[in-house]
Amino acid sequence: MLVDADSDEAVVEFNGKKMTLSLSNRISARFIEAKVKTVSIAVNNSQQYITTAVINGVPVEVLVDTGATMVAISSETAKNLGITTSGGKKGEATTVSGMVASTQVVLRDVRVGDIKMSNVKALIIEGSFPKKVLLGMTFLQQVQITESAGLMVLKSSL
Repeated sequence: MLVDADSDEAVVEFNGKKMTLSLSNRISARFIEAKVKTVSIAVNNSQQYITTAVINGVPVEVLVDTGATMVAISSETAKNLGITTSGGKKGEATTVSGMVASTQVVLRDVRVGDIKMSNVKALIIEGSFPKKVLLGMTFLQQVQITESAGLMVLKSSL
């Protein structure tokens, strides 16, 4: 049990005996940010990887979709996130439902856990679909993805 600590040493008690440990490179009072950021996402009952992302500072539920070329957001959800399509590139997108009107925009930032990417291209799709934001390859191509036993791990280097 830790009894006392300062920037030079820590006093611990174990089996009734107190010991003073000097801080060194093995025991340190400094915080060093990890060089690799890791996020683990468990598969849900529908065999989907769903997590929370923060887009332009607003939390939103996302579906990790390696088959989506871009981050895809319905115009309904985009409005709730404060994302405007003015100045975006108008076009059409191919979805499961067919061709739909869309606008390509650039998101200021997208964060999943400790992994944050800036200037992420996204597609705003007219209407209320997709219901969940699709975390597509414009974000995912910047991280290493592994999946094993129902756990997807995203890793990003600083």
